[in-house]
Amino acid sequence: MATQVLTRKQRGDRIAPEDITELNPSSYFVKSQNGKSGYAVTRVGQSWTCDCFDHKFRRVKCKHIHAVEAKISGHSTDPAWPFSLGLWEAPK
Repeated sequence: MATQVLTRKQRGDRIAPEDITELNPSSYFVKSQNGKSGYAVTRVGQSWTCDCFDHKFRRVKCKHIHAVEAKISGHSTDPAWPFSLGLWEAPK
């Protein structure tokens, strides 16, 4: 079976909206997957910064920034996303 490699956007879309806390309109806290820590995502001008390794050292738009943008916009590209919110019942 082939392993699917997800993009940062796809991984960000899979972060549950309830794992993202708005501290103010320009600052968010995103829980880590292990649940023991998290990451600060902050708007600076027209762009975002995150204190995770991926963003700080690779200078890329990390999954945490994608997750915050998805939460703000109210949608995601992950097909399971609306069901994780409890907005719709998953198909059987």
